[in-house]
This record gives sequence, structure tokens and C-alpha cells, in this order.
Amino acid sequence: MEIIICDDFNVNYLVNDNKKQNLLLQSYSYSDMVKFPTRTSMTSSTTIDNIFTDGTRFKNIDIKPITPY
Repeated sequence: MEIIICDDFNVNYLVNDNKKQNLLLQSYSYSDMVKFPTRTSMTSSTTIDNIFTDGTRFKNIDIKPITPY
């Protein structure tokens, strides 16, 4: 079975903190795929919207942002 998890976890993956570790996704070989900001304002940038896949099976996925302008 192939599983891809897409959700808004409200955990900023641009910052290294305990919130990422508390999701426990890495302990099941899931890797975050989005490596760029998904929400940007005048004062901050965050990556709280992410896609998680089994890092042992999906190694060549390339995710890029689409700019609205």
C-alpha cells in the first residue's frame, strides 16, 4: 500500500524545535517533502503546510511552489 499524507499540521518545518519531533512521523520513515515557505507575510515565512511520504520508497519526488503572480 502506498500512503501519502497531506495536511496542515501547524508545525513550522522551517524551524527546528520539539513540535516536529512530537509528530513521530520520522520514526515511521516518513519524510517532509516541502522545503520552501508555504505561507509568507511581510514579517514572517513558515512551512506549516507539508506533504509526508515514506522516505524509503519515494526518494525522487520534486515539489516546487507555484507563484500566483
